[in-house]
Amino acid sequence: IHALAQVIAQLLRVRIILLALQLVEHTFDSVASLVKLLFLSQLQSNGASVVTSAGRTANVWDARTGVLRATLEGHRSLVNSASFSPDGASVVTASQDWTAQLWDARTGALGATFSHQGQVLSARFSSDGVFVETASADRRARLWDVQRSIPLATVPAQGAIESTRWNSEYRVFTVV
Repeated sequence: IHALAQVIAQLLRVRIILLALQLVEHTFDSVASLVKLLFLSQLQSNGASVVTSAGRTANVWDARTGVLRATLEGHRSLVNSASFSPDGASVVTASQDWTAQLWDARTGALGATFSHQGQVLSARFSSDGVFVETASADRRARLWDVQRSIPLATVPAQGAIESTRWNSEYRVFTVV
């Protein structure tokens, strides 16, 4: 029941995002393309922006007006995820090109590239914005220092790592 409630909450959130981006009237070529847009989007914590990804790019949109604010171009393959920093100033993207990239959410300028030996399945900021966490099909999760763009920790696993979580309070890095 809890999982179903989470799915319903996600769908309601997505409906709000679609309304904000005025995408409700958009014709999608397949259910798969709509589902990909829905699940590869994130609303900024203050609700002012949303980041979506499709193909090799990610886009930052004004959630109130639906105006495109920035296009994040530079990946050589499909983008798997895109997430805002806690302050909303940056976006991190994860790609099948074996990289995660750090972007300025306002200008779309590329700031740093974090590399793996396989596609990066997810990337996100720690709750304090000091670190980027990456999970890769190379069976490694990494914790990156955002300011210095260097890996601080690498956690090996038996199989592909789908997601990570850094707890700043307890300084614990968990891998799923």
